[in-house]
Amino acid sequence: MPILKDQRKTKTLKLESYEGAEVEMYTSLLVGEIENFDSNAAPMTQALFMLPILIKSWNFTDENEQPLPINAENIKKLDVSALEEMTAVIEQNKFEAKKA
Repeated sequence: MPILKDQRKTKTLKLESYEGAEVEMYTSLLVGEIENFDSNAAPMTQALFMLPILIKSWNFTDENEQPLPINAENIKKLDVSALEEMTAVIEQNKFEAKKA
């Protein structure tokens, strides 16, 4: 019998826009994570909803080297190019899922 569990894979990105920055992201979402998702929302709103869920870990810290929480507030502080790098992973995984 199949076991119902989180089978998602992760992908680690080395962000080009931040030297030494690494972000580990899930390659997909779980159904329960998107129950409040608005598919009609603007792309930036969608990204700010999905990224805190998709990012499993990152190594960003504050000035005191304390780890920063993964949330929309901190994601809004990222350079746009970093956001583009992370959303590219989402788009790539959508394409790969359609091929499978």
